[in-house]
Amino acid sequence: HLLSGLHRLYKSASTSAMYNSETQYPPARCHEGTREAVLSRLSQWIADPKQESQICWLYGSAGVGKSSVAQTVAEQFAHEGKLAATFFFWRDDPTRNSVRCLISTLVLQLANAIPRLRTAINAVVESNIMILDAPLEDQFRELILQPFQSLDDSEESSPLLVILDGLDECIDGRSQERVLLSIARGLVSGGIPLIFLVTSRPEPRIKNVFETLAHICIRIALEDSDEDIRKYLSDGFAQIYSRRSTTMYQVHQPWPTPKQLDELVYKSSGQFIFASTVLQFVDDDYSLPSERLRIALGLTDREECASSDRPFGELDRLYQGILSANPNPEQLVRIIGSIVVFHDIMTPTTKMLEELLALQPGAVSATLSGMHSLLKTTPDSTHVAPHLFPIEFAHKSFSDFLLDSNRAGRFFIDRPAHHNYLTRRCLKLMREKSLSPSFAGRMQAWGLRPLVRLKPFTYALGQELVYHCNWAYHCISAITTPELMFELRATDIYAYANRLLMLGPDLYQTAWKSIAQVGVFIGEVNRVKRWAEVSTSSRNLLNIFLRSHHEID
Repeated sequence: HLLSGLHRLYKSASTSAMYNSETQYPPARCHEGTREAVLSRLSQWIADPKQESQICWLYGSAGVGKSSVAQTVAEQFAHEGKLAATFFFWRDDPTRNSVRCLISTLVLQLANAIPRLRTAINAVVESNIMILDAPLEDQFRELILQPFQSLDDSEESSPLLVILDGLDECIDGRSQERVLLSIARGLVSGGIPLIFLVTSRPEPRIKNVFETLAHICIRIALEDSDEDIRKYLSDGFAQIYSRRSTTMYQVHQPWPTPKQLDELVYKSSGQFIFASTVLQFVDDDYSLPSERLRIALGLTDREECASSDRPFGELDRLYQGILSANPNPEQLVRIIGSIVVFHDIMTPTTKMLEELLALQPGAVSATLSGMHSLLKTTPDSTHVAPHLFPIEFAHKSFSDFLLDSNRAGRFFIDRPAHHNYLTRRCLKLMREKSLSPSFAGRMQAWGLRPLVRLKPFTYALGQELVYHCNWAYHCISAITTPELMFELRATDIYAYANRLLMLGPDLYQTAWKSIAQVGVFIGEVNRVKRWAEVSTSSRNLLNIFLRSHHEID
């Protein structure tokens, strides 16, 4: 009864969000001997007696192991008596996927870690019965800031650590911003002997806020590490081999073979979640580990596998969760499908995708805004215009997921269908732009200028010319439909070749080399038997392309 306020606080908190909760068991800590560099850097920041940066943002792509680092740091500094509170966000838990329980959970732990705060916190909750339902900003001010400011300054001590893990798992982007801004305002106002470790994917909203907090924040990127993945897998397989000796006696060491281990490391692309999922799948009590490994490596026909023999269930849930959060799934599939089929020939930019897919400027960036953890970032992005950013996936496992209909479901990328769509778009743009009178006029105007001044011209034409040359690449891989045949009949490929002749092979070799794919296209007789309907002289056209290609080789 004397501490009824704290009892109310306990009832409104999410105990499952704490690092030592039963729901966190077994804890996903870092494997021994891995992530040593980042753990050392975090330890130095936490222990620094002259702490200037009171916030540390640890960011990295999906599945790279941010939560494991947070868990390891929490356990280490709890043991040393320097941990104040933790909150592990999780999208699938209603008590952890919003800020509703955040402050009450943190304050409950602060009251436990710093007994001097209990009286002040209890008094606030008892005197203001609505405080636990108040806005986040009011709760932070009255339950954290004011109780700390009421303490006697003569009892100052080293700052304690608060960990907020997976902030991007908070499903409301605006709430993510509010959390960070509330913390920043509290720290700037003074009187809070706390430092904050925040982990998340590098999503735009979060990244933008941290850019405004550079004066009180340090940023640490959790980079991919193939060597850490290799050690984790090697140790894990060694434990499986030892523990399952009665079923592994027929399997010769080394197991897996060096080649198999290399393949798994490659497929992991720095993702610990991929590696851990493989180990969990292989270590099934009722199956042969050697056979489960073959399934994970794709050496066993998937059609022969039972529905329970899906090796990447946890990874699939991660990808499904990220993709399902997008409000425009059809446009998302169109964009990521194009990135997949682009991969073999070039890395597209946002502008190229917007032109080919007939999207408004900025639409690609907006659609992919929640997927930054799955995309590679440009190292010198500050010097590159946003619409010229190259877009590619950060992890091989994501492409594998998208191309497997059993795993991806509604996000499955049907390669032939996407090749069909891109062929039609290339041909249409070829007619609208490359074969337009304005295009010919620009070519003639620039054609008489000195070669040294032609670079801006080739760059300007690049987006609308070079990729159009790849229509044949898409066409030979596309599913045949009436819509595709209509576009082929409607496009005068011979006229397009004549336009390219005006540039010449010395000026624009990329275009000429790409157009040589027409030969491959025509050679696919069974798939393009109606090709002659497009041009009355397809054989002569082919000879022109091949001669041109030979000249530049």
